[in-house]
Amino acid sequence: MADPPREPSHPPELLLVTSSAAAATSVAQRLADPRPVETEGLAGERGDLAGADTAVHAVGLGRAAAAFALARLLRDPPTAVVACGGLLAYPDSGLEVGDVVSGTVDTYADLGAEREGDGLTDAAELGFRVAPGAPGQSFVCDPRVAEALRDAGADRDGPLLTSELATTTAATAATLRQRWGAALGESREGAAAAHACLLESVPFAQLRSVTAVAGDGATGRADAELPHRLLDVLATAVPTIRDTLDHPFS
Repeated sequence: MADPPREPSHPPELLLVTSSAAAATSVAQRLADPRPVETEGLAGERGDLAGADTAVHAVGLGRAAAAFALARLLRDPPTAVVACGGLLAYPDSGLEVGDVVSGTVDTYADLGAEREGDGLTDAAELGFRVAPGAPGQSFVCDPRVAEALRDAGADRDGPLLTSELATTTAATAATLRQRWGAALGESREGAAAAHACLLESVPFAQLRSVTAVAGDGATGRADAELPHRLLDVLATAVPTIRDTLDHPFS
């Protein structure tokens, strides 16, 4: 009989978050000595990943789900957070299905207004401030963690977008890239996770694998596990992340 989940007595060194249970399971399978945990009512797995005490939680699809879950998971903050998941790549990004990407910045792409003749207008242009310490509605990933993920074998690094609605046409993708500075692709919750971590001053980064390219008719699946290559990059990066953060893992 499996051990019941228990509330940890101290935070993990590394918190990995995914949007789906299938993705979380694929990460948890890489943990040594995994055990079920429950943190602030959220079920997950915890164990050792490349020498780091690591927790894995599925936080759900979309900005609201990610923000709500992380607000709870960060009450006792870890040393760093990495969001792992799929990426809907844009056609002009040069990315192909299976490529692994380390995000450098993430932006709420559909927050603002669409004006006839002016195109997309962001929240700042409307007079709204999204978050203290963030430029407009963009959130910079911690460069130490992002660079460690890139150097561990990611195919590319660069800016990402977050949109509640998946971009399914090349024309829309081109409009978004023009508006937001040649972003590589999009997810449903990346900027919200970055936003939550900024508010708690926790280093954040993203590692994503391209599951589809906008315009090819595919958008990804909820039951898809993370590819082995992404997990290999993640595990390879952990020792460097440990060595470069201001508060190294013990």
